[in-house]
Order: sequence, then structure tokens, then C-alpha cells
Amino acid sequence: MNLHSMRRNGWAFLGSEGGQEVVSSRNPLIFFMRGRGQRLVNMLTFLQPTILKTVAQQMWSYRTSSLSMEHWERPVPTCFPITSICPAGGYRRRQNLHRWVKTRVHAGDRVPDASLPGGMRVHQILKRSRGWTLLLFEGGEEENLDMEKHLGNKVLSLSELEAFGAGFKSTSDPTNFVPMVDEVICFPAQDVEAHHIFGVHGQCLFLVRPDHHVGFRCEPLRRGAVYRYFRLACGISHGMPEDAPASSRVFDPLPVIVWTLILLLVIFLFL
Repeated sequence: MNLHSMRRNGWAFLGSEGGQEVVSSRNPLIFFMRGRGQRLVNMLTFLQPTILKTVAQQMWSYRTSSLSMEHWERPVPTCFPITSICPAGGYRRRQNLHRWVKTRVHAGDRVPDASLPGGMRVHQILKRSRGWTLLLFEGGEEENLDMEKHLGNKVLSLSELEAFGAGFKSTSDPTNFVPMVDEVICFPAQDVEAHHIFGVHGQCLFLVRPDHHVGFRCEPLRRGAVYRYFRLACGISHGMPEDAPASSRVFDPLPVIVWTLILLLVIFLFL
């Protein structure tokens, strides 16, 4: 055996002996660190399904696609109610945070699965659909009342929501494909699980493409905004009225203006 082999085998022996010594050591510090490592492994194993679900959702998302659009409306800034402009709380702030940073399904995301009454599931309906699928969420009562108060739109009851969705259903073409909405799913407010899965608080809708990705998200409900999406994003000439206000921009300048004015007032009073 040459010198190089002796050195290599010697280091391997020392390494294995040292590793065995660490594993079997009863030193309090080593024992503590070893226990933390085991717990970390168990925690990562527990979180693995959630991590994989989140990563998969991001990998198969088309949020920047021209087919992905969202419609939101902010309240008109008035002093009554003050929550329409208040940057420290109120409906406007909650909507901005929900839109910007809260966990929710965005336009372009793949539609998550959820259970439906009668044993069916959302993905089964999507596979059965011959065109687009419309998902309608009744929303929570408190959030709906706040939305109605600030935006002035009429919040629909569950029966009205079902009638609203039925009005979108289209007939198939000669190839048995429906160019617009074929299936409609309504989620009542009592279906808390589905509202949580989709990240829904107030009454809203999702228009799902035939490839099972969300094409359009609209809050509050605007029939004209849906038809405008079909025309602008899909090039479908439908001849239906598009009487809906334009969507608000992602950036909201009002909180910046309000906080700047407050800061200038403080500087003027105390400096």
C-alpha cells in the first residue's frame, strides 16, 4: 500500500470513528442539536404536501398571459363613509391587501379542486364542460354588506346568484363545443371550505378556461365585465352589452396621498 492510500484510508477511518462518536455522544450540546435535527426533518415531512402544492400552483400559473384578467372596483373617495379613503383601516385597505398580498386564486392560476353537494367535485365538472365554466361565490355576509355600502352594487341572494349564472349559459356549435359558458357552479356562503380554498371573502366570480385555468376574476359581480373579457381577451363577438365600469388599477395612489398629507401636517405643526 502506497503512502497516498494509507493517508486516504486513515482519514476515512478517523472520519467514521468521529462520526460514530458524534452519533453516540451524550454531550448535552450535541444531544440537543441532534434532537433539533430530527424534529426539523419531521416538520419538513409534515409540510411537504403544502410546499409541493404551492410550488405546483406557481409552476403552472399564467398570471402574465393576455388571457388572464381581473376586475376590481375601489370605493369613490368620500368623507362618508370615511372608510372609503382611510388608509389605516376600512374596506379600501382590506381590499388592497387582499388583492396584493393575501393567499388567493388569481387569474391565470390552475383551479384548485373542491367538493360539491351530491358527491361531485369541481374538477369533475371542469372535465365535463364543453367550454368555459363559471364559478360563482356567494361570499360572507359581513364582507358583502361592506361591499354594498362602499361600492353601491346589489349583492345577490343564492337564488339570484343561480339565475345570474344561468343567464350566461350558451348553446354549442356544430362541433359540440360551447364558445362561452357551458357549466355554472354556485358556492353558497355556508361552503366555507370552498371559499377558503379559493381565497374568497366577498361575492365574486371566476371564469375558468377549457384548460382548467382561471381566465377572469371579477369582484363585485358585473355581467358586462364578463362579456367585455370575452371580447378583449378571446376575440369573441357576442353582441351583448358591456355596461360595467372599468377595473381599478393595481396600484392605489390614495393611501400614498393621504399619508403624505398627514406627514406634512405633522411636520408643519411640530417643526
